[in-house]
Amino acid sequence: MRHTVELLLVAGSQAGTVHRRQLAEAGLADRVIARQVTAGLLTVEHPDVFRLAGAPRTWQQELWLALLSARSASVVSHRSAARLHHVGRFATEHIDLVEVEHHSNRVRGAAAHRSLLLPPHHRTEVDGIPVTTVERTVFDLAGQVSIKRWRRGLPSLRQHQVARALDDAIAGGVEPRRFTAVLDELGGRGRGGTRVMRELMEQRGEGYAATESELEDLLNEVLDRFGLPLPVRQRNLGGLEDRVGRVDFVFTEERVVIEADGRKNHTALLDREGDAWRDLELAAAGFRVIRVTWGQLTTDPRRFVAALRAVLAA
Repeated sequence: MRHTVELLLVAGSQAGTVHRRQLAEAGLADRVIARQVTAGLLTVEHPDVFRLAGAPRTWQQELWLALLSARSASVVSHRSAARLHHVGRFATEHIDLVEVEHHSNRVRGAAAHRSLLLPPHHRTEVDGIPVTTVERTVFDLAGQVSIKRWRRGLPSLRQHQVARALDDAIAGGVEPRRFTAVLDELGGRGRGGTRVMRELMEQRGEGYAATESELEDLLNEVLDRFGLPLPVRQRNLGGLEDRVGRVDFVFTEERVVIEADGRKNHTALLDREGDAWRDLELAAAGFRVIRVTWGQLTTDPRRFVAALRAVLAA
């Protein structure tokens, strides 16, 4: 019983997976582990890597199996890291790890990327899973924008996929200077990702935010996903005396307006004053104005949808 409890404690934090080394540290001898395998409590997934019987098969479990079959310094990276950080549009079919170079271990079920430089400040955890930081992740993704990689059948990306991941991260609150710091630290002639990252950062500049059109597309996607009716897009509305102007979205019957706050340098004084006048004039015309940001729709769309449902019902 004691051995079973130790086993559950170790595997429970790793999506039902465990390494022989971890079991030994918990006090389980090899003969005890062998009995657990014979009894069907453990399934051998890789030499010295086990899965707890009955543990549901998930993408997170596949990540852990790959990590445990690699060297301990390895972390989830590239497309898999972007998925964990909720940036970009990457499927769970990909399992990417990065490990320090000069290591010949074959990683189970994963694309093993190697790096000469993986300092501690480029590593973090998401839900307990060791992963590259979001800024290092985007830099690594930029390194996969290569026609040569595509021709050789290696994992490759298009620049717009990296741009999307970068925009999601910035919109989610990651300061651009963090990407610049990684670029300054790792960038150099001949290093993959340097040119693409410099180009992307120069395009965005200080105070960059996702464009209104990108934000509007995401809003439509979120509303459709949660079964809400789609509002009229880009409609001119009138006030008590003069025309207020074009709004991003409007539910005409409910008289609810949604404005997408995605403009570059939107915090400028003139922008804030202009928005305040529009909101006031719309309120005078009987409309309720809701402002939505990229961060709201990417980090907690359920919360936004729940609040919007309540407003529409009222």
